[in-house]
Amino acid sequence: MKDEAVRDAYAGSRCCSGCGMFSYRMHLTSMSADDSEGRRISGMYPLCQPCWARMTPRERLPYYWDLWAAADRGPQDLGQWFEIEAAVLDELPRAAEDSILWGGGGLV
Repeated sequence: MKDEAVRDAYAGSRCCSGCGMFSYRMHLTSMSADDSEGRRISGMYPLCQPCWARMTPRERLPYYWDLWAAADRGPQDLGQWFEIEAAVLDELPRAAEDSILWGGGGLV
């Protein structure tokens, strides 16, 4: 119950989707994907570095899907999702300084 109250208190775009906590240490997954309207995503960061590090790529996918789908994407944009999915599944652990974005969860 206490953990839920803490997550609710920090809920928002600057929170990790995994633990729900506010974090300046977000993991950036780099990619290049366009949707049907020409909107480009060059990276996504739904997870803080500790949550990202403890999950397998398959465990991370639902967090990327939720962030991507929340940006009002439709069936015509599934090609973009497949590019994101490939980037997440192909991502290997890197040095912490190369994979931390100082900010909140979102699309870039």
